[in-house]
Amino acid sequence: MSSIQSKAVNAYKSSGAKSDKQTITSRLNQAGICTQDIAIPLQEGTKKCNIDFTQASQRVDLSDAPANYAIYPKGDLAFIDIDDRQKTPDKLLEETKNTFTDSSPHGTHRWVLIDGDAPNIKREWGEIRTENQYVVAPGSTLLNCKNGCCSDSNPGIYGIKQDAPIQEYQAEQIADYIGGFDTGENVSDNISIPDIDEEKIAKAQNILKDLQLESIGFFNDLMDRLKGGRGKMGEMLNKEDSPAIDRSKADFVTLQHLYGVFRHYGEEEMESRKLAYQIYTHYSRENQYHTNGTPRKWLNRDTRYRQDMLKYAVNKLDQEKFSRLFNQNEDNRMERNEYSEITYGYVSFVIDYLIENYDKQTAIDLASIYGIQISPEDVDKMEGFLSSIEHPCITIPPVDSGIGGSISEYPSPKLVREICTKIDRNTEDTYERVLKKLRKQGQIKVACIKEGVDYRVYPPDREDPENAEWIRYQGEKRWG
Repeated sequence: MSSIQSKAVNAYKSSGAKSDKQTITSRLNQAGICTQDIAIPLQEGTKKCNIDFTQASQRVDLSDAPANYAIYPKGDLAFIDIDDRQKTPDKLLEETKNTFTDSSPHGTHRWVLIDGDAPNIKREWGEIRTENQYVVAPGSTLLNCKNGCCSDSNPGIYGIKQDAPIQEYQAEQIADYIGGFDTGENVSDNISIPDIDEEKIAKAQNILKDLQLESIGFFNDLMDRLKGGRGKMGEMLNKEDSPAIDRSKADFVTLQHLYGVFRHYGEEEMESRKLAYQIYTHYSRENQYHTNGTPRKWLNRDTRYRQDMLKYAVNKLDQEKFSRLFNQNEDNRMERNEYSEITYGYVSFVIDYLIENYDKQTAIDLASIYGIQISPEDVDKMEGFLSSIEHPCITIPPVDSGIGGSISEYPSPKLVREICTKIDRNTEDTYERVLKKLRKQGQIKVACIKEGVDYRVYPPDREDPENAEWIRYQGEKRWG
């Protein structure tokens, strides 16, 4: 890098990058996105990170982000990564043109809020990143890249292209703008059946026989879905607001369970992936239609769809959830009820526990009402954690909020998530999604005490905290 270029880059890092970070903080606060635990430190001059950025504890506050950093899509935040504008759907370009946008050396990132469930999308024109991914943020520089256009002598600089409020969209709108989450470039006009490895099929069948002996309930459910049915999941495999089967969801759940089975029986990760791919293809070929007459999507999509779906299913495997299903009795509740009810039960219990400040035995008794079991040791963990809290989002008593009293009167979402992880092995990100769903279902309210810094959750029948800037309940935002 020449001395002139070096000075330019250093000047940008010291002044322009700082200004960019302040602008991003302001826009995220305006959108109700907390800037704590949102930044991902990257290696200087690259897009690479050396941490497990999916864990909140590994990320840093935006104010503490280093020179090169990325932003994680917390809450409803998502990114539309446009690499090839000419190939990007016109409707997507037009409808999202007014949102906050940054520029990268290779394209642009449009920052949006997506209300509803939207998957990570990869298309010929770029990507939509909604979960467990990130985008390099303004203020960062790229000194080398696979395209060969960024180098020490010609660094790529990430900046703000359009400073505007981050716009909010429904998941259905985004799907409409790109022609659907599960259509577009992945659609194949003809059924394309991938090559079959008979040895892998035989090996997988033998493992499934072992499953039948060890967990007959799980085996019967899995086999029914392999043959095009719904198993015990029933309406959970429906499309939203429709009785029709969601074929993507059927592919995802069944592949996930197959991978879990092969891992359970000692197969290595890559071998388990191959076995899941082969046996699912085998049964899809033998049963080319679901039991309602709908063609199997696994056969009607190209190789990229199958590879992406398998990768997504493997990455989303929750080992504890899988163990519950594996160890079920024949008549136990299946995934459609058991897992979600238990996970939601932890959140509801923790909120109630924090508000009411129960003694140990009452807390244990209360937990059973929510369908969960906790031990005296679990209560000790919660109490010990509460006595050692030192976190910017959590103050005892709340500062400048007008609430008064103990923190337990109106707990923060982060406090709820952290305590849930003390008594259950799910991650904070899991409980962040649960809190979001409970809010949308009207089971909890969210109060903003200080934009971007202090938020509180509580039951809807509880009086709203004083001096709240705004209250969100059942999808509606009411200003204080």
